[in-house]
Amino acid sequence: MGPADEADFFAKQPALSFNLQTGEWLVVWEGSQVLPVENEIYGQFLGYTSGGLLTEKGRDDFRISDMGADRYPSYYASAPQVEYDPGKEKYLVVWYGCDDWGEFDSCEDEIFGQLVGGKTRAEVGYNDFPLSEMGPKGDGDYSARYPALAFSIKSKNFLITWQANDDRSSIGEDEIEIFGQRYATNLPLFLPLTINK
Repeated sequence: MGPADEADFFAKQPALSFNLQTGEWLVVWEGSQVLPVENEIYGQFLGYTSGGLLTEKGRDDFRISDMGADRYPSYYASAPQVEYDPGKEKYLVVWYGCDDWGEFDSCEDEIFGQLVGGKTRAEVGYNDFPLSEMGPKGDGDYSARYPALAFSIKSKNFLITWQANDDRSSIGEDEIEIFGQRYATNLPLFLPLTINK
């Protein structure tokens, strides 16, 4: 990430998923390629040569997230996770971050997602769509962070979970609980599911 020997650029918090259909991995991470430092999610496809060596495929270190305007560090993406849907031949990449998407007009941490084609190696569908909505819109006192992700071949859905606080009457404002959403790649947005008290 960035020029060699330049410590302001970085890559951290990697995650990866394997595609049995193409024999390729998608590796994703949080990183910065521009100054001022701006955390975004990047990816790289890896595959095997005929000699069995693991090598990069497709575009080098391609950017997946676009949180807010470029070169505004107050918008960011962090802690990515990735899984593959073999039926729809798409990866789902999720992360938490701060964006100016829709009604998120103030910086509040929410969970976002992006689909990436397994064969095309390109982003598909909605760009950086939200998967969580903790507390009132625009209220930075409520936050969703550290997503986990899995895909079910049986239900053909992804399940995304994360830690968060919320304004529901059954939960105290400062109480961190686990929440979640189901997501199907053939639908425009998410299917609601809540995991809490």
